[in-house]
Amino acid sequence: MKIKLLGLSIVLMGLTYAQDHIPAELMDDTLGQVGNEVILVRDFVSIYDKSSFNDPNKYKYSSLREYWDLYVNFRRKVQEAKAMGLDTLAGVKNEYEMYVNQLANIYINNKLINDSLVKIAYDRMLKNVHLSYILLSGKDMDSLRQVAERVLAEARSGKPWAELVKKYSADTLREDGSLGWYSAFQLLPAIEDAVYHAKKGDVLGPFVVGQKLIIVRVDSFRKNPGQVLTAHIFIPDKKLGEAGAKQLIEDIYKRLERGESFEELARKFSYDRSTSQRGGQYKWFYPGETMPEYEAVAFSLNKGEVSKEPVKTPKGYYIIKLIDRRPVPSFEELEPMLKEQVRRERIRFRTDEKRLMDNYRQRIGFKAYPKRLRKLVKVLDDSVLYKKPETLPCNKFSLRRKLFVLAGKKYRLSDLCQFIQARWRPMRNKTLEEAVRTYYQQYLDQQTREELKKRLHEWFPEYSALLKEYYDGILLFEVMDRMVWKKALQDSVGLEKFFESNRAKYGWTRKAEAIYWYGDTTVLNEVKKYLSDSKYANLSPDSIRQLVLAKYKGKSLTFVRSTLLPDMENLPFDVEKVKPGYMIIENKEGISPRLIYIAKVEPVELTDVKGKVLSQYQQYLENQWVSKLAEKYPAKLNEEVLRSLAIDK
Repeated sequence: MKIKLLGLSIVLMGLTYAQDHIPAELMDDTLGQVGNEVILVRDFVSIYDKSSFNDPNKYKYSSLREYWDLYVNFRRKVQEAKAMGLDTLAGVKNEYEMYVNQLANIYINNKLINDSLVKIAYDRMLKNVHLSYILLSGKDMDSLRQVAERVLAEARSGKPWAELVKKYSADTLREDGSLGWYSAFQLLPAIEDAVYHAKKGDVLGPFVVGQKLIIVRVDSFRKNPGQVLTAHIFIPDKKLGEAGAKQLIEDIYKRLERGESFEELARKFSYDRSTSQRGGQYKWFYPGETMPEYEAVAFSLNKGEVSKEPVKTPKGYYIIKLIDRRPVPSFEELEPMLKEQVRRERIRFRTDEKRLMDNYRQRIGFKAYPKRLRKLVKVLDDSVLYKKPETLPCNKFSLRRKLFVLAGKKYRLSDLCQFIQARWRPMRNKTLEEAVRTYYQQYLDQQTREELKKRLHEWFPEYSALLKEYYDGILLFEVMDRMVWKKALQDSVGLEKFFESNRAKYGWTRKAEAIYWYGDTTVLNEVKKYLSDSKYANLSPDSIRQLVLAKYKGKSLTFVRSTLLPDMENLPFDVEKVKPGYMIIENKEGISPRLIYIAKVEPVELTDVKGKVLSQYQQYLENQWVSKLAEKYPAKLNEEVLRSLAIDK
């Protein structure tokens, strides 16, 4: 994204601001003026906050004053971009439009929907729901669905739930089908979405779980008691047998009654190896996170109390001790976690999301005529369910009737028909009427989002600020590209002249062509002998290497060529003064010994330092340009207002 190239950092979302010390009424004060543009305090601090969030001197006067100069140059460049007509370029308009859509979607999804869903998620956490279920198992899903419909009909007609569980459920471990207490994020998403919109006694389903179906009854609701921390002694009945397990757990319980240490008995007898060495200590948990039989006892105990008898569960027997309990944390404490959970599992809130969208529709003005969808169903063919149509009869007279009115605008059946043509996808598992209603909801949501986008400016002032910052950022990039970056790249004559005029200033005078030899000290000293002897002056580096290795068999010796410039760091000599034939052996800790040999010294050419020259030339061009802009767009600063923003006054 082009915005990354800007000196002014424009951050989209999630930053914390440091404006708390600034009175709200000061935000609309005039801080200054650049050209004909009046600069308000809010415009300045909005960008200052984001560009200086790591500045230890943030909001000190010196920092504010320094940033004002940067901000002035920024505003001058943006004004010049508009004066040049860069804001009319198709590329600028397209990039800005793409950003508007992205940011609008972020605000709609996060601010209008997700933030509300986070509060709904917390409300769910404050409330437990007790569920019972009937598990239907079999190989044929169609047959299971028929059984499920029969169970639902019988349950809703008033047939006793216990009889239905006994008659139909494949889970024989719990005679009443009790699942226990649950809260947010503990159930399958579809089940959670359903039960938190149900009332006591409702029977819901069927819900698909793998190759099985589940029917759920809502038994009751209660306030979430929070979390408990327990310890336990566990004796498995499957491993020891029912009689043996029961006898052992009762013996342990008697020893507890005689005053023996719970922790010591847990270490000695508990079969739960993950807890026994901690004296039986388990983890903090909410209702719904472990077996309902275990939970029922754990949440009934007082702090320090032990269960009044061993607790039978599907896994075996437990003696439970309550160590501590704590309430559900505040919304502020859970908000970051809930935001992430909602983001990842928004499907759990499908009904709430639909209700939110319905509420926003009503807020902006909405009236629908959904019964008229039948007219569209009549003119379509079932083939639209599985084959993409080349054309649909969207111009039929019968489709001219309005389907809904949103924010004062009429949408007709023909509009929905065209939407289906453009957004077609196969819907083989739906009837034609179901498919049309699905398309209708998609189209309605799409148009609702478009209308919501228009209102974000009014509902979220920071949204408008972000759009303005990004728009200015695009213009800044375009004008810098034309007046500085590309200009420097294309001006080869100016670049050469700048290079020649600034050789001494930037150290672009001499370069040394060096050969770096790598090996141990013995072979490097041997190389040095060859390089020092004039009779070997015409030998190539590769020939010298062969001669040395012939003498020192088993040793290693390598070399590389390198061009050295005066501004390079950590060189053991001054390139401006070094002469051909100079050599030095370096023995530095952490690197292999090396011999640096200067083969020749020559004047630096532009090609040797073009990147560095180009960077300095761009800065030179920018400085010249900024000076001209300062004359064209003079700046005024209200010093008193700026000082009122500072924390050190």
